[in-house]
Amino acid sequence: MQALIDLNLRTAEEATRFQIDRITEYTDKAVENFRKATQITTPEALQAYWTDAVADAETTAKQIQDDIQSLVEMGQRYTQDLQAAITNA
Repeated sequence: MQALIDLNLRTAEEATRFQIDRITEYTDKAVENFRKATQITTPEALQAYWTDAVADAETTAKQIQDDIQSLVEMGQRYTQDLQAAITNA
């Protein structure tokens, strides 16, 4: 029984840390984007901003896909560990 409790605590901690890290990272990106937007003073600067915004959006989309894959793998590990813990209990 203690093994199941420990597994659940470790998994919850891992998932929470992952989510906090991602929230921090995405928030930092958003704040930086707002900063860049406030510095637009010319049409050329606006064009550069939009060019960068498109590239940033592509990068963020890829990162979200990677994050989803990480969560899937985390869930798979939990399932395997849970099955092993139940078998060994």
